[in-house]
Amino acid sequence: MKISPVLVTVAALGSGFFLGRMIPSPSSQTTARSESLQPLRLKTKNAPAASRSSQSEKLSLDNILAQLSENDGAGRRRPAKEWTKIFQSLDAAEVAELATRTRTLLLLPGQQAMAHALFSRWAEVAPQAALQGLDQLPTGYIRTSLMRNLVNTWSRNDPANAYRYAESLPTSQMKQELMANTVAAWARLDPQQAFIAAQTLPAGSLRNEALRDTISLIALDDPESMVEYINRVPAGTARDSVIDSVVTTLANEEPVLAAALADALPPGTRRTSLTAYVAAKLAQQDPESALKWAHGLPEGPMRHSALEHIADSLATIDPARAANLAAGLFSPGSNQEVLGNVITQWTQVDATAATTWARQQAEGPMRRNALNAIATQLAQTDPAAALNFASEVFGYTAVQPEILARIAMNWANDNGRAAQDQVQQIPAGPARDAFVKGLVSGLAQNAPETAADYVTKLSAGPVQNEMLSVVASQWAISDPEAAAAWTQRSHSGEQREKTMEAVISQWSITNPQKTADWLKTLPANQTRDQAVNHYAHQVSSQTPEFATQLIALVRDQTLREATIQTIARSWLLRDRTAAENWLATQSLTPAQRQDLLNTQR
Repeated sequence: MKISPVLVTVAALGSGFFLGRMIPSPSSQTTARSESLQPLRLKTKNAPAASRSSQSEKLSLDNILAQLSENDGAGRRRPAKEWTKIFQSLDAAEVAELATRTRTLLLLPGQQAMAHALFSRWAEVAPQAALQGLDQLPTGYIRTSLMRNLVNTWSRNDPANAYRYAESLPTSQMKQELMANTVAAWARLDPQQAFIAAQTLPAGSLRNEALRDTISLIALDDPESMVEYINRVPAGTARDSVIDSVVTTLANEEPVLAAALADALPPGTRRTSLTAYVAAKLAQQDPESALKWAHGLPEGPMRHSALEHIADSLATIDPARAANLAAGLFSPGSNQEVLGNVITQWTQVDATAATTWARQQAEGPMRRNALNAIATQLAQTDPAAALNFASEVFGYTAVQPEILARIAMNWANDNGRAAQDQVQQIPAGPARDAFVKGLVSGLAQNAPETAADYVTKLSAGPVQNEMLSVVASQWAISDPEAAAAWTQRSHSGEQREKTMEAVISQWSITNPQKTADWLKTLPANQTRDQAVNHYAHQVSSQTPEFATQLIALVRDQTLREATIQTIARSWLLRDRTAAENWLATQSLTPAQRQDLLNTQR
């Protein structure tokens, strides 16, 4: 792997490089503000668009005009890329003549694609003339839009002059955006000159972004001068942003250089996170160098994090080695997801090898972590095999409940009948309860009626109560009216209240009026009172007017007052005048009303 000589410079600078100590600049350079833009000499890496015009089929002006006028409707429907192809063969004089002859058409609604393509071509071959043509159009949205497009096109071929034009515009947000866009285009052709231009941008996020992007390109094009340019950015947030961007950019192309930059950062969370990122990228290109570098880092969280990221990257290249590395980093207080991620990826490509490795590990948390990862991954692809595996290596009583639930949920999606038949094979207790919960959740997603029938046959108790609400909530997403009807015919007492609340919570989001209409049809009793109160809680923050129409349905005086107060608290925050007028008509005591008005100010 290529090692840039700049590593020596970075190493010599050490952490002071990032704490404000600048390396000497060449005597010909001064501060950013005193430097002037160089004459228009571009280090062009791509041929200008104008030089490619000869490659397009030549169309006469009369032919183009005929296509514009043959059918106004068809002209409006033509996509921008077709107009670009049509105009690509025109030279400067032809574009100018066409723009003059179609000036009225340019302003018609629906012709933006044609107008943008025409002025883009004009900007490629004669940008100054295009600006003069733009001046002939009336001020307004279309002219502003065309001007943005013109400057952005111009900057791709002649960014120096495009930048000068943007800089000459009156002060505005659009001026700053055009200047920043031009610098971005300039950086792709000549990042050193773009950097000088970026320093003339007004202080703020656009300037910081321009500096960051240009130095990132400089780092790839001329890493020897990268440190000098970084140090010319004012210390603080702007420089930190530049360093972060340069490190992440280099990590993809020059990970060794990126590692040196990360090493030179002062200790802290930024250094730790950037070091981890570089470690992952370096491992993808050169695992041996990555490991050697990471093992050479100071002992502590940063080194540990770098090795974890290397293990994660190695999982797709050499999963056995990645697993061994992750296992060596595993501890009860560490990030246990790393080993799980490695084993999961290994299981996807070779479940047998991953299982063999995991079984060979010593009994303890690390082994259980690996086996859990295998079971979880198998649950996605083969739930039956996952259940057999989990019960064999753990025993039903030791399988994590969330793994059993995931197995059952995926099994229910694939084969609900087979998943239901499996329930009785699991010993009664927490393991069966977890499996049943996953089963019902899976059925409810695809076959809510089947899930409803199944859950009503469960033994009464906490599992049934919980799953009744799950089914009601899931069913209400796809068919709230059917779910609402089910709550009325299948349950009573507290179960009915809970399932009704689940339906209301979902239905009131998508159609609060229909939910209110349904509540009006319910029998007048305590269950309806509770349902209306729950509905008020759900809708009052967004549409309190829906809740107010149901206040009279609440027969219990205490609950009605509580419902009024729930609506009022939200409404007073949204529209105080309307809320106060409504409160004046409600059956609250003066003290209750005043308390609401005082607390919501």
